[in-house]
Amino acid sequence: MKYVNNAMKQLQEATEKLGNLNVPGSSPWGSLHQMQQVFNHEFWQNIHQLASMAQNQTANPNPHHPISNASIPKKKAPETETKPPISPRFDLFETLGRVIICLELAGLDRNSLKMSVTGGTVLNLVGKIKKPDLSTYLLQQERVYGKFSRKISLPSPVFSEGLKTTYKDGLLEIQLIKRNTQQTTEVSQLDSENIE
Repeated sequence: MKYVNNAMKQLQEATEKLGNLNVPGSSPWGSLHQMQQVFNHEFWQNIHQLASMAQNQTANPNPHHPISNASIPKKKAPETETKPPISPRFDLFETLGRVIICLELAGLDRNSLKMSVTGGTVLNLVGKIKKPDLSTYLLQQERVYGKFSRKISLPSPVFSEGLKTTYKDGLLEIQLIKRNTQQTTEVSQLDSENIE
């Protein structure tokens, strides 16, 4: 218990001294000397003793030990990692007669792509980005693979028919024809077979 009290006292004193630290504008080296005085050998010795006691307590729990089990944070069981869904980046363009979306989709599995327009104002995309054939030899991974989804709010209502898609150099371009807003809203499933 002595080491715990000493370590806590030293931490409090170090915090107060750091708060009152006089930092000269012209010489930062003076600050380093002041910090060395705050974090002296006795300070680090008490911190080391406290850390050793905590390690011993977690290795051999003893309810009568000065540091009780309640004071040591318990490790949580590892949660199953769920990957966040891939949400490809896009650019959105509007001309007089069309709304054009260009998405980054390197490695797109063209057969997996499904598109739908909801209410003429939201484009929904789902699909899959393929893993490379060499994935068994992977050393480092920065790219993401797997299922993706994206909902894109359109600046103007569009027809669900007559869309044109092009996929080249890892970019998927979708061109939608703008429609009159007085027409009825609908949910239409678009086919990915139109991809050039």
